[in-house]
Amino acid sequence: MMNGIVKKISLLGIALITAWSCQAVDYNQHFGRPARAYRVGLGSGEAPSSADMKGVGVRPGDIVINTDDDALFIMSTTNVYTKIEADGTVTIVSMDISDRMDIGGWGYAGEHAPLADTDETHTMAGFGQFNEVSTVVSAGKVMAAKYSRLLISESQTNSSTFIGTESQLRLRGANIGEGVHAGLWAYAEQSGVSTQSDAGTFDAITATVESEATYVVGATEQISGITLDSSINAGATIDGSANFSAVYIKSNGKDWFNGIYITGCDNDILLDGGATIDQSAADTLTFTEDKVDVVGDFTASTIKADNGITSNFTFLSATATTGKMWFSGGVLTNVTLSGE
Repeated sequence: MMNGIVKKISLLGIALITAWSCQAVDYNQHFGRPARAYRVGLGSGEAPSSADMKGVGVRPGDIVINTDDDALFIMSTTNVYTKIEADGTVTIVSMDISDRMDIGGWGYAGEHAPLADTDETHTMAGFGQFNEVSTVVSAGKVMAAKYSRLLISESQTNSSTFIGTESQLRLRGANIGEGVHAGLWAYAEQSGVSTQSDAGTFDAITATVESEATYVVGATEQISGITLDSSINAGATIDGSANFSAVYIKSNGKDWFNGIYITGCDNDILLDGGATIDQSAADTLTFTEDKVDVVGDFTASTIKADNGITSNFTFLSATATTGKMWFSGGVLTNVTLSGE
């Protein structure tokens, strides 16, 4: 009987040794000292220094409490920590989120995280991110304070909306007056002494559409750099004198040299009825339409007909000559039309 028990114990011991030897993870760290908590006066607003870490032997997982301002530090490595301040503010040096993170919640019964007026003189942000580039960056790199990417890796067959970044300003049962109210504010600002060179750009917004040669688009589909969609309800009351514009160009400083500068287009402007306006050559502006009506005075130095005959003319009264074109000897010549 004893031999049988010893045999079973021996077999169990061999199994345990074999399992231990097959273990790929090193668990030696579990035999180290437990995490420690330190209460020290570092000075208000101060954090544990590299010298403190080396001298005291603070290790990852240790907690340091600054008794001067009650800030708590959960240490990771030297000078890397998660800081929790007395008012609940949390400072995280680095954080990876494998799924998602919410700040506040969707709804209209207090779920939103509050954003209140304070004595802050800069932008009061519900989520503030402040980065700085203080070194020379290698050519070809893209630096972004915030990078948002939505990857679609499955073919879509339903009517759905996919957006890399959605920014919304919701006006709900409230009035607005003076000031700027926008779903998105893109702001490029210069200060100090700066020089722009080497064909560089300085833009509030840069929009790019990119694809490979394998991309196929049908005749009824759309690709655009910017789409401006008015979803204002047809029953909304908008005064006829209000500035209700898809694009509004203005200046609060130096006036723009060009309101709109167009290059790289087959047609500079395509209207919904099929008419086009295009600068087909450096000195030629082409209107393509069967009929062109001019309301008001129209003055031009040169007109060119399909037969290639050109002449200078002045058209002073569009109303009096509607639907008619005057010729002299079958050729449009130097004439002034001021009535029938």
